[in-house]
Amino acid sequence: MTHYGKSDWWLILAVAAGVAVTLTAGLYWVGGPALLVLMLCLYPQTYRTAAGGLIIQTGLIRRFIPYDAITMVAPCTGVSTALAVDGVSIRYGARSEVRIAPANAAAFIADVAEHAPHLSRRERGWTVLFA
Repeated sequence: MTHYGKSDWWLILAVAAGVAVTLTAGLYWVGGPALLVLMLCLYPQTYRTAAGGLIIQTGLIRRFIPYDAITMVAPCTGVSTALAVDGVSIRYGARSEVRIAPANAAAFIADVAEHAPHLSRRERGWTVLFA
């Protein structure tokens, strides 16, 4: 199943204002590349639950996380790979974590939990039994 990302408009406007200030100040060598990198790395955002694992696609960056490596999926607040404050935290491997912002966080968490039978329901989200 494919889940699409969301972005908070006020955060996008804040970043755009920062880039606009550098461009209007004549700092094209700063503002231009910053805007290009931002667009290439953040847009579009999709999160797919495939047969073998979770595929996170944000712009040119693609990450594959096998379901058996996931140790926790839970709602979170704070900065994520998307331009949104509220999102989902996914912990995997020994000490790796990625924060994403699907449009419907509850549906995304339920979808991942359905594909990862080793996760159990906890207070804030889904986590492994031995964590």
